Amino acid sequence: MTDAAASGKQPGELGPRRADLEGAFEREARSRWLGRSLVWLQRCDSTNDVAKLLAAARWPSGTIVAADEQTRGRGRKGDPWHSPAGGGLWSTFLFYPQVDASLAPRATALMAGALIECLRAHLGIECVMKPPNDVLLGGRKLAGILAESATVGNSRRLEFLAIGIGVNVSTRFPEGLRDIATSLAEHVAPGAVPTVPAMLAWLAAELECRWEAFDRRET
Repeated sequence: MTDAAASGKQPGELGPRRADLEGAFEREARSRWLGRSLVWLQRCDSTNDVAKLLAAARWPSGTIVAADEQTRGRGRKGDPWHSPAGGGLWSTFLFYPQVDASLAPRATALMAGALIECLRAHLGIECVMKPPNDVLLGGRKLAGILAESATVGNSRRLEFLAIGIGVNVSTRFPEGLRDIATSLAEHVAPGAVPTVPAMLAWLAAELECRWEAFDRRET
């Protein structure tokens, strides 16, 4: 599931990878095509930025970029997103949609719905989306979503859509974030906290179904 595109940026150019986490995702995966192309980095500035580089190199639609640590993770307004090593799921899903560019903003709700459903199904946890791009658990931020896209010239055709998501799995927060952020580890028994590859596999399977319906829309 880790094959690169035949041309363009190659895996070794992206930096050291976590082959162990790539393999763990492959063992857990239930999606048919989403995540078949996967690169899991030890560290990067932002998975969205890496995904945009891969879009320019025409990596396959459905490519997932994940990182053990982001050094410059960001939110919708450019605010920093706390992304420590081993603390959570920091990832971006790359697509080349067939829909009109006007529908691109709906991708955030699509991802939020996928996360909410897979947490309900696998952990019995009830989360809610706080528009425009947060998912809350117990009134605090569990996840944030950042969708970025580009159009072809002056057309309404999307060149690519990169949907980034940060999910706090076992994140430890600095003092300034403890009152507003939470992680899954605070809400489930220690033995029930999912591994990050399992969390990504759950999310990919749920998002794949939702994406296929979304990408068939014409308006």
